Amino acid sequence: MTRALRVFLALILATISLVVLAPGAQAAERIRQFVVEATVNPDGSMNVVERITYDFDFGQRHGIYRLLPVWDELTDGSRWIHPVTVEDVMADAGSVPYEVTQTGAYLEVKIGDPNVTITGIHDYVISYTVEGVMRGLTAEDLAAGNPYGFTAGDAELYWDFIGDGWDVGIDDAFVKVTGPGAVLAAQCFRGAYGDTELCQDRIQGDGVQFATSSLPSYAGLTGVVMFPGSSFTQPQVRRIESAPLAERPGDVFIHYGLAAAVALLALPSLVVLALRRRLRGVDVPSAVVRFGPPDNLRPAEIAVGLDGELPARAVLATLLDFVARRYITLSSDDGGIFQPGRIDVAWWGAGTDATRPWEQKMLGAIFEGRERATLQGYDPEFATAVSGVQADLRREAILAHRFDDEAKTVRRRFGWAVGITLALVVVAFFGGVWSENAVLFAGVMPALAGLAIGLMIARAFVPERETLATAKFEAEVEGFKKFLDTDPGAARRELAQRLGLPDYAVYATMLPYAVLFDLEESWSGAFPDITEEQLHMSGLYVADTFMIHRLMATGTATVTTAFTAPRASGGSGFSGGGGFSGGGGGGGGGGSW
Repeated sequence: MTRALRVFLALILATISLVVLAPGAQAAERIRQFVVEATVNPDGSMNVVERITYDFDFGQRHGIYRLLPVWDELTDGSRWIHPVTVEDVMADAGSVPYEVTQTGAYLEVKIGDPNVTITGIHDYVISYTVEGVMRGLTAEDLAAGNPYGFTAGDAELYWDFIGDGWDVGIDDAFVKVTGPGAVLAAQCFRGAYGDTELCQDRIQGDGVQFATSSLPSYAGLTGVVMFPGSSFTQPQVRRIESAPLAERPGDVFIHYGLAAAVALLALPSLVVLALRRRLRGVDVPSAVVRFGPPDNLRPAEIAVGLDGELPARAVLATLLDFVARRYITLSSDDGGIFQPGRIDVAWWGAGTDATRPWEQKMLGAIFEGRERATLQGYDPEFATAVSGVQADLRREAILAHRFDDEAKTVRRRFGWAVGITLALVVVAFFGGVWSENAVLFAGVMPALAGLAIGLMIARAFVPERETLATAKFEAEVEGFKKFLDTDPGAARRELAQRLGLPDYAVYATMLPYAVLFDLEESWSGAFPDITEEQLHMSGLYVADTFMIHRLMATGTATVTTAFTAPRASGGSGFSGGGGFSGGGGGGGGGGSW
């Protein structure tokens, strides 16, 4: 756990205790004076004497406790080891019971008699030695910036003399540091962890003094002092160690987890690609150009036969098919900024051929016995009719073997597998955090995440299963699409001869299918000479074929709105490198007990 996180958690716990447990008594306690005398030795160790004047006010306490860090976690996760040895503890200029225990990174010095309570002001003196506090500067350090003219080997003391872990305020703080040689430079910082507010410093020969006042709880004093490298008996190198594997099992399992994630990311796609031909069942044969829809199917029947669904474009194509067969006339209005677009339809006549049952259902929902109708906004009866028509056409397509209801089974199973795997990722994450189980958090979770992503990618490669009948139907549809999209001039003349129709009638007859396949642009481009009058004769009330693009945009949006229920409102929309305090070694904190 980093120093910043430890301080953050300590702040939370202290806030809870202040508010809930004993706000009055806790607020009254404080440290009147905190004096630190530190002597840096030629071997790089440091003798420290702390004199703490603690005011318990009227609270009934046994004494104080002091937390002394024995190692600090660096930004790369390694540890700067600086062992602490407690030499002596006194209270009010006399001996006092105390016990020293180590928990994790801290040596806890618990001072006081558990059978005796005290109040008021008491003086405590804690003497201890810290090893390995200095760090020699390297050429790389100096290359980054050297405003003070240091040389390689000069030794730096970067130390939190008063840690930011005290849960009470400090009225006055004073630090005196003495070294084995002349002080080259010094600076101090005060405040909470990360603060860069400077405090008073004064250099006197081989020593320096730091001072500040009115430190709030969880604020400390950090000093940086530089001594000549020649003052020490040997080059000063920090003792840096990696955290024991028992304390960082995630570092071990993360490698296995990431390796498994990479493997599982690729494995599903490799399996699908290897089995793609078997999963498809039958290959779709090459498409041969054909001049009409397979089996004289209507646009909606082709759409459902291909995908089992009736999208808005297929519904619009069906309306245009009614126009081409002289059942209705159709016009559209773009609407405006505050007005949605609309489609206006009117009965034209009995039509050129008989309507099918599903067509009668759709026309009945649109007109409801009237001569004229408008599609604008959501129409529940029209939506019900479209849903019913889709179900009817799906059953017909299955019976006619145009659509295989099991075609997407494998893809659906992949979707289920993705959902289950993502759920397991969440379970592994929270389970690992709650139980602090590195196997779950660093091993299992990355592997499952890789598998989930791999399944999502593989799902895109899963082909729909084809039977001989569905493959034949798809090939015929592709051949029809080629007619609508390629060599339109020659195809148009041949189709006109076959049907015995004028150009504008050929255009109107095949326009619904071009709209279904999103080919209206190329199909309309083949008929640039059709006049507005001819379009009106075909039941389309637009100025020219280029206006078909606007009709498609308005029509598709209008049809989508007509059979898609509006969403309910979800609620209101009315919303719119340098030093620092706590950055050194040591520090810690304390409090009363």
